[in-house]
Amino acid sequence: MSSILTRPSWQASDHGRWHENTTPSAVKAGFVSAVLDARYHIELAGGGHYNAVTLRSKVAEIQEKIPAGVGFTLNSLYVNPRRFTFQCPLWQEL
Repeated sequence: MSSILTRPSWQASDHGRWHENTTPSAVKAGFVSAVLDARYHIELAGGGHYNAVTLRSKVAEIQEKIPAGVGFTLNSLYVNPRRFTFQCPLWQEL
C-alpha cells in the first residue's frame, strides 16, 4: 500500500494488533493533518461524522492545513447505512 500512496501509512495499534477504536483520534482535523504533515498516510474516520455538513467542513479544515497534492482516505464502512448514504456520494464529489 505504501508504494501506491507514495508514503507510509499510519495505523494505531495495541501491542501489534489493530486497535478498533481509532475514531476518537482519527476524526480530529488537527490530528489527521499532523499525521499527513509528518509524511504518513492516514484515514479520516467516517464514524465520527453524522451529516454531510460536518464531513465537508472537516475535509475543508484538513485541506487548509496540509500542502497541495497531499491526499487522505475516508474510512467509510457500511456499518451504519444512514451515514454511508451521504458519505460515499460526498466523498466521490469532493
